[in-house]
Amino acid sequence: MGTIDVGGGIHIALLALIPLHSEEIAVKVERGTRALVEILDRGGITELVDPARPSYV
Repeated sequence: MGTIDVGGGIHIALLALIPLHSEEIAVKVERGTRALVEILDRGGITELVDPARPSYV
């Protein structure tokens, strides 16, 4: 997601969970994380949960 530099050489990593459809998981397994991230970016997917979100595969 990103990092925050709080000074003194300390960086805080910001992480989030994103619920995935089974088709999206299949892309990750078959083509790797980079392919999945590209698909999610194209779809404008964020960590905000939307139960009605369609699969972007």
